[in-house]
Amino acid sequence: MIQLLHNKNPAYLSNDLIDWSKSSDDPNMVAKLLGDYDIKGKHIPHWVRICTDLYISGEISQDDFSNMLKHLSQKNLLA
Repeated sequence: MIQLLHNKNPAYLSNDLIDWSKSSDDPNMVAKLLGDYDIKGKHIPHWVRICTDLYISGEISQDDFSNMLKHLSQKNLLA
């Protein structure tokens, strides 16, 4: 999973995150975002939207965002 995030074009990641942030409560959008990055899960905690906004605005790096998702996945918080 983390390898896919690091390899993705940053513009592609940004577009996926922008789409998700517009409909973060939509299970289909959650499944699409997680599936695009080969992450097993059905739920993204609501507070992740704050991190998403920070990534989109350039306040955190793609690596930082990727590491956050990796941590959530390892702790089974995306289940």
